[in-house]
Amino acid sequence: MNTQTLFNTDHRSKAIIILIVCLVVLVGAVAVAWLAQRDFGNVEVSNVKFENYNGIPIRAKLLRPVEATTAHPMPGAVYIHGYQNNRETSDAYCIEMARRGFVMLCIDAIGRGNSGNPNDLDDPDFDETYGGQTSFEYLKELPFVDPNRVAMMGHSLGAEMAYAVALHDPTVKALVISGFAYREDASPTNPKNMLMIIAKYDEYRERMTGVDDIEAEWMDTPQTRAAFPVENPQLGVTYGDFGQGTTRRVFVPKIIHLQTSHSSAPVAEVLEWMKNALNPPEGLWISTDNQIWHVKEWATLIAMLAGIATVIPLGLMLLRVRFFRQLQGAVGGKY
Repeated sequence: MNTQTLFNTDHRSKAIIILIVCLVVLVGAVAVAWLAQRDFGNVEVSNVKFENYNGIPIRAKLLRPVEATTAHPMPGAVYIHGYQNNRETSDAYCIEMARRGFVMLCIDAIGRGNSGNPNDLDDPDFDETYGGQTSFEYLKELPFVDPNRVAMMGHSLGAEMAYAVALHDPTVKALVISGFAYREDASPTNPKNMLMIIAKYDEYRERMTGVDDIEAEWMDTPQTRAAFPVENPQLGVTYGDFGQGTTRRVFVPKIIHLQTSHSSAPVAEVLEWMKNALNPPEGLWISTDNQIWHVKEWATLIAMLAGIATVIPLGLMLLRVRFFRQLQGAVGGKY
């Protein structure tokens, strides 16, 4: 390509038009993502910050159905993301639950995102839940949350933290762990109303479960025998009673580890589980097939690509400015 043609100031209008198109796409995509996260006005989204019991700051995203008020409190849940992630990776579950009448507190675990750094492991104030327990207490104290209908949720390492909170706190009325497995310290009654989601092709399945073939082996392990109230439990079958807090279920979708936080089938499974465990308002319930979190994810991706694309026309426009014109020389064979 003739670079002199690119740098010709007579072609300036083309670069401007392309830049404007990229910016319009970027702004439009950001607006769509913003609206989808808020269920187009039915959910209020805000940033919150509070202190962990050891003084470390925790940042979280709070999704409140607009109908959740002090006069009409609604059920709620804390969601903890996986290793080396932040609260944005909770969107699939948090957006869909908030649309259906749950107050969702999606945290940056301590040491991740914009929360503070953890203490040393040997510090007596080290928090093994990475802010999970304090976040659960914070959620229960919100005036528009019913403290008798609250749950813990998490993915991968975040599920391990959620599990630890639910195992030791009887006020946790339901637990969802995805990309993680319950252990032998679980019982038929503790944690309450526990749903486990683990992918058939999860890359970490042996580390999480101790078995290679989850479908063939997991339901006959010591962990499952300890946690389930029946002999020979089966995958995909619900056991126990939601009212008594004894329900148990293992769902194994044919996906990989990452997809358990971004896949419609696990999200639908969780929505149905939390509906039965926490009883959100019937008037706000939407079919589990009706999911819009994909809109936010795709719009965010388009916005990112459009932002990257603006570099090309903007760069050309700057190179045509006298101050940068000396950079227009041909690329040499040596540096």
